[in-house]
Amino acid sequence: MRRPKRVGIIGADADWFSREVLRGAALVFAQRRWDADVAAAMRFIRLHVRDDISVSDLVRELSISRRSLELKFARELGCAPATQIRPARIDAAKLLLAGTREPMASIALGSGFRGARHLLAAFSRDVQVTPSAYRRAAACSQARSPS
Repeated sequence: MRRPKRVGIIGADADWFSREVLRGAALVFAQRRWDADVAAAMRFIRLHVRDDISVSDLVRELSISRRSLELKFARELGCAPATQIRPARIDAAKLLLAGTREPMASIALGSGFRGARHLLAAFSRDVQVTPSAYRRAAACSQARSPS
């Protein structure tokens, strides 16, 4: 039985990160009415994005068969449960890149990736820019917006 690996963000960033993840999850869930199991799975993914989670963890957490969960995901979202884990990790990395000055290795681990190289590959593939370029763009955007 595989146990999720806990990885923490340093200091006050942990509280900020948790609040932002919860806010993002609330926005996702408010957009439409979800099947209860799909909503619970999506919430679990968002809340445990920093952990080494898998579909087996979702099944165990929800006390549902893997096949039932897969069918519900297909009906609700048109995809498999596993396909929702990486986008949640990318969203977490975006939050950390834009909101902290943590090094890439910490951001990678804090958003559920195995290391900075995995973050770079997934982020570049999904977002079409490197994490460093995203961070620079976010910093410029924040500097231009009035407080």
